[in-house]
Amino acid sequence: MKKLSTTKHDNSTSGEEFLLHTTSVDVTEGIANQGLLEMSYWARPGAISDYYAETVTDEGKQSIALRLPLSILATFQPEPDHPGLEEPLTFTLGMSEDEVWRQWGHTGKTWQECLDLIESIRVRAAIPAEILIEYNPQLNDSISLEVARPKPKVDREINFISDIVAEKCDMSWHTAINAPTQHTQSDASTHAIAHQADDLKNSPIASRSGRRSQAP
Repeated sequence: MKKLSTTKHDNSTSGEEFLLHTTSVDVTEGIANQGLLEMSYWARPGAISDYYAETVTDEGKQSIALRLPLSILATFQPEPDHPGLEEPLTFTLGMSEDEVWRQWGHTGKTWQECLDLIESIRVRAAIPAEILIEYNPQLNDSISLEVARPKPKVDREINFISDIVAEKCDMSWHTAINAPTQHTQSDASTHAIAHQADDLKNSPIASRSGRRSQAP
């Protein structure tokens, strides 16, 4: 039977306990820019965190472990790792499911007791990127620098030409809008042609022609 620990696990040089969130390197850019979403899982360094790292590796990806002090995680709504309790990693923990469930049944069901029992917890709240980067400076290498990257010369020339064309189009549109006289003259010409067509249609010749076409 595993005895629940009441002492802090020292895994940092400052004496403060850190937990690990193991994930794939492929997603670090998103984490560095947007932080971690709700419901992230954190484990103590050791067998459980190593198991999660192996799981990522088995999927053909490179794993990375992000770390945060337990005192920081405690401010982001930690809770028991319910999936980890329902289906405990018995081989890694060295306990059977019945042993885990029995010991959990004798606890106050707190996240601290869950951490002591199965070495992992779940954090309900999202964790901002700034906090993660503060304790994981390697994430700086993953931040997207697309805005800061200089554009190739060809792209700059294309954009320059596009800007000129757009500017000329804007000027032409502006000229058209601010030229009511020309617009009125154009409209007048159109109306004149329409009236001439109506006059021709209503002329005696057109009327006679129309009547002929309708005759049997």
